[in-house]
Amino acid sequence: MVAGTKVLEFNIIEASGWLAKKLGLEEGSSVYEIKRLRLGDQLPIAFQIFYTSVDRIPGLTREIAEQSIYQHIENETELRILSAEQEVEATIARKHMADALDIKIGDPILYISRVSLTENDIPLEYVQSYYRADRYKYKVKINR
Repeated sequence: MVAGTKVLEFNIIEASGWLAKKLGLEEGSSVYEIKRLRLGDQLPIAFQIFYTSVDRIPGLTREIAEQSIYQHIENETELRILSAEQEVEATIARKHMADALDIKIGDPILYISRVSLTENDIPLEYVQSYYRADRYKYKVKINR
Protein backbone atom coordinates (compact mmCIF):
# COMPACT_ATOMS: atom_id res chain seq x y z
CA MET A 1 0.00 0.00 0.00
CA VAL A 2 1.02 3.57 -0.56
CA ALA A 3 1.02 5.33 2.81
CA GLY A 4 -0.57 8.74 3.26
CA THR A 5 -1.62 11.17 5.95
CA LYS A 6 -4.40 13.73 6.14
CA VAL A 7 -4.32 16.22 9.01
CA LEU A 8 -7.83 16.81 10.29
CA GLU A 9 -6.97 19.18 13.15
CA PHE A 10 -3.76 20.92 14.26
CA ASN A 11 -4.04 22.67 17.62
CA ILE A 12 -1.95 23.89 20.52
CA ILE A 13 -3.68 23.13 23.81
CA GLU A 14 -2.91 23.28 27.51
CA ALA A 15 -2.01 19.88 28.92
CA SER A 16 -4.65 18.56 31.27
CA GLY A 17 -3.55 16.57 34.32
CA TRP A 18 -3.63 13.12 32.67
CA LEU A 19 -1.89 14.35 29.50
CA ALA A 20 0.78 16.26 31.43
CA LYS A 21 1.50 13.06 33.37
CA LYS A 22 1.83 11.00 30.15
CA LEU A 23 4.28 13.54 28.69
CA GLY A 24 6.19 14.28 31.91
CA LEU A 25 5.14 17.95 31.87
CA GLU A 26 3.60 20.45 34.22
CA GLU A 27 -0.17 20.71 33.98
CA GLY A 28 -1.09 23.62 31.67
CA SER A 29 2.05 23.26 29.51
CA SER A 30 1.60 23.97 25.80
CA VAL A 31 1.11 20.79 23.80
CA TYR A 32 0.50 20.08 20.14
CA GLU A 33 -2.68 18.07 19.57
CA ILE A 34 -2.71 16.73 16.03
CA LYS A 35 -5.58 14.62 14.74
CA ARG A 36 -4.64 12.71 11.60
CA LEU A 37 -6.15 10.15 9.32
CA ARG A 38 -3.59 7.54 8.27
CA LEU A 39 -4.21 6.21 4.77
CA GLY A 40 -3.27 3.20 2.68
CA ASP A 41 -3.81 3.60 -1.06
CA GLN A 42 -5.90 6.70 -0.21
CA LEU A 43 -8.26 4.64 2.01
CA PRO A 44 -8.55 5.27 5.78
CA ILE A 45 -6.68 2.77 7.93
CA ALA A 46 -6.35 4.63 11.23
CA PHE A 47 -7.44 7.73 13.11
CA GLN A 48 -4.60 9.07 15.24
CA ILE A 49 -4.35 11.70 17.96
CA PHE A 50 -0.72 12.79 18.48
CA TYR A 51 0.45 14.86 21.47
CA THR A 52 3.87 16.35 22.12
CA SER A 53 5.33 19.31 23.98
CA VAL A 54 5.66 22.57 22.05
CA ASP A 55 8.90 23.25 23.97
CA ARG A 56 10.43 19.88 23.04
CA ILE A 57 9.60 20.11 19.33
CA PRO A 58 9.40 23.79 18.39
CA GLY A 59 8.41 24.70 14.86
CA LEU A 60 6.12 21.74 14.20
CA THR A 61 3.59 22.72 11.52
CA ARG A 62 0.51 21.28 9.87
CA GLU A 63 2.57 20.74 6.70
CA ILE A 64 5.16 18.69 8.62
CA ALA A 65 2.36 16.66 10.23
CA GLU A 66 1.04 15.84 6.73
CA GLN A 67 4.38 14.14 6.07
CA SER A 68 6.49 12.53 8.80
CA ILE A 69 6.70 13.96 12.30
CA TYR A 70 9.42 11.43 13.16
CA GLN A 71 11.53 12.50 10.18
CA HIS A 72 11.20 16.13 11.32
CA ILE A 73 12.27 15.19 14.86
CA GLU A 74 15.29 13.23 13.62
CA ASN A 75 16.40 15.86 11.08
CA GLU A 76 15.62 19.10 12.91
CA THR A 77 16.20 18.33 16.60
CA GLU A 78 18.82 16.51 18.60
CA LEU A 79 16.16 14.20 20.04
CA ARG A 80 16.18 10.48 19.32
CA ILE A 81 13.36 8.10 20.13
CA LEU A 82 14.99 5.19 21.91
CA SER A 83 12.02 3.19 23.14
CA ALA A 84 8.27 3.14 23.51
CA GLU A 85 5.66 1.71 25.81
CA GLN A 86 2.60 0.58 23.90
CA GLU A 87 -0.76 -0.89 24.87
CA VAL A 88 -3.06 -2.67 22.43
CA GLU A 89 -6.71 -3.52 22.94
CA ALA A 90 -9.73 -4.49 20.91
CA THR A 91 -12.77 -2.23 21.08
CA ILE A 92 -15.67 -1.04 18.94
CA ALA A 93 -16.07 2.10 16.87
CA ARG A 94 -18.05 4.90 18.39
CA LYS A 95 -19.64 7.54 16.15
CA HIS A 96 -16.64 9.86 15.81
CA MET A 97 -14.25 7.00 14.97
CA ALA A 98 -16.76 5.32 12.65
CA ASP A 99 -17.24 8.57 10.72
CA ALA A 100 -13.50 9.20 10.41
CA LEU A 101 -12.68 5.63 9.38
CA ASP A 102 -15.71 5.20 7.07
CA ILE A 103 -17.07 2.22 9.02
CA LYS A 104 -20.25 1.50 10.95
CA ILE A 105 -20.80 2.35 14.60
CA GLY A 106 -20.01 -0.81 16.57
CA ASP A 107 -17.56 -2.24 14.02
CA PRO A 108 -14.45 -3.76 15.60
CA ILE A 109 -11.36 -1.55 15.81
CA LEU A 110 -7.93 -1.92 17.34
CA TYR A 111 -6.93 0.77 19.84
CA ILE A 112 -3.22 1.36 20.39
CA SER A 113 -1.80 3.91 22.83
CA ARG A 114 1.92 4.65 22.87
CA VAL A 115 4.36 6.78 24.83
CA SER A 116 7.70 7.16 23.03
CA LEU A 117 10.76 7.93 25.11
CA THR A 118 14.09 9.67 24.50
CA GLU A 119 17.30 9.49 26.50
CA ASN A 120 16.80 9.05 30.25
CA ASP A 121 13.24 7.82 29.60
CA ILE A 122 11.91 11.32 28.88
CA PRO A 123 8.48 11.10 27.20
CA LEU A 124 8.47 12.71 23.75
CA GLU A 125 5.03 11.80 22.45
CA TYR A 126 1.75 10.27 23.48
CA VAL A 127 -0.29 8.82 20.63
CA GLN A 128 -3.75 7.31 20.55
CA SER A 129 -4.49 5.33 17.37
CA TYR A 130 -7.71 3.67 16.28
CA TYR A 131 -7.21 1.12 13.48
CA ARG A 132 -9.80 -0.44 11.20
CA ALA A 133 -9.81 -4.16 11.99
CA ASP A 134 -10.38 -5.06 8.33
CA ARG A 135 -7.38 -3.09 7.04
CA TYR A 136 -4.74 -3.56 9.72
CA LYS A 137 -2.85 -6.50 11.14
CA TYR A 138 -0.69 -6.35 14.25
CA LYS A 139 2.28 -8.71 14.12
CA VAL A 140 4.81 -9.34 16.88
CA LYS A 141 7.96 -11.44 16.80
CA ILE A 142 8.80 -12.95 20.16
CA ASN A 143 12.24 -14.35 20.85
CA ARG A 144 12.88 -16.76 23.65
